[in-house]
Amino acid sequence: MSAHVAGAAALVASANPSMTYTQVRSRLLSTARPVSSLSGKCVTGGALDIAAAIAGSGGGGSNTTPTVTISSPSSGSSFTRTDLVAGTHTIAARATDSGSLQGTATVTITITAGGTLPSAPTSPSATLSGTTVTVRWTDTSSNETGFRIKRQKRVGNTWTNETVIATTAANVTQITDAPGLGRWRYAIQSFNDTGSSAWTAWVQVNIN
Repeated sequence: MSAHVAGAAALVASANPSMTYTQVRSRLLSTARPVSSLSGKCVTGGALDIAAAIAGSGGGGSNTTPTVTISSPSSGSSFTRTDLVAGTHTIAARATDSGSLQGTATVTITITAGGTLPSAPTSPSATLSGTTVTVRWTDTSSNETGFRIKRQKRVGNTWTNETVIATTAANVTQITDAPGLGRWRYAIQSFNDTGSSAWTAWVQVNIN
């Protein structure tokens, strides 16, 4: 018996003076903390747990395998993405406690290839009527959800104050804008659930 075990036995006996030698030995063995690396290498397959032995709480039973749960996504879910490889994927979560016991959970998901981006609009133009600008373009896609129109203002030698001024539904090919005096330019892009097209070239107007 090592000095460490002897000391533990003395503490258990001191806390439980009515115990016999056999009972003290049984308490030390039954309250050992399981350690996976010791499995099969010693009688208990674990490490001495003095606190559990003194309390008689059953340290061996208190150190159970961690429970791991993946709440989302659920197993069997399907997703349509353009930024992930299509196919079946397994997601695993693992937890290891201080006693080297390990819990694992896995879910399986399916990734399908994303849809097709809409083609960019063409032939952008901006015409002025009084102080109202009409921005027009040609719809070249058949799968857009809508269009975005952005605007910039010329301040000195710099184009600045970029703002998306409108988002339209599908098949729309013009909007009007009243930005006020100054030099302005506009660009248009189409979009859908998969993503957005490139922006058109800028078109300019000067409102005096």
